[in-house]
Amino acid sequence: GDGYMEMKSCWMTKYPITIFQYLEFVQDGGYHKEEFWSKEHWDWIQHEHLECPSDWIKESEQWLIRLPLRIVPIEQVYNHTVSVCLAEAKAFAGWYRDKHRIKDSVTIPTEYQWLQAIGMDSPQAPPIYQRLYSCSCHGILNKMEPESIVNNMDLENKYGVSHLVGNAWEWTSSPFAPF
Repeated sequence: GDGYMEMKSCWMTKYPITIFQYLEFVQDGGYHKEEFWSKEHWDWIQHEHLECPSDWIKESEQWLIRLPLRIVPIEQVYNHTVSVCLAEAKAFAGWYRDKHRIKDSVTIPTEYQWLQAIGMDSPQAPPIYQRLYSCSCHGILNKMEPESIVNNMDLENKYGVSHLVGNAWEWTSSPFAPF
C-alpha cells in the first residue's frame, strides 16, 4: 500500500531467538510461570498441560526436537531459530525482559516495525532478501528444515539486523494486513 505511519524508535535483537535461548526459558520454568502469559494463553497452557513447544520431546533428561524429516538431540540445532506460536513468543519476551532486567518494554514487533527493520521502503523485497525467494529447489526457503543462523551471516541488513526473512515464521504483534 501507499500508507504512511509514524513510529517510535525501537530496538530489535540482531538475530532471531534460537532454540538454545528458548531452552533457557523452558528450563527456567517459563511454562509454569503465569506472569509471562496472558489469561487466555495461560488457560491454554494449563488445559493442554504444555511444558515446551509442540515439536520438542523430553526423554529422561534429554531434550529432542522433531524436525520435518527426523528427530534429533536438541544440541544439534541449538543455533537454529526457534519455532513457537505467538503466545509462546510473547511469554518468552516477558521472561527475557525480566531475566535481563530490561526496563523498557520487550515485545513482539508490530508489522510496521518489522517492515521497517527489513528495509521494506518499496513494494519490492530488499536485494539482501531477494535471493531467498528464488524458485530453484536449492533456494533457502525451499529447504525442509530451518538453517542455523551461523550458516548465513551475510543476511545482515543496513540496520544491523539479520535473518528477518526466510528462516522462521515472522510473528508480529499487530495484524498483518494492507496499509
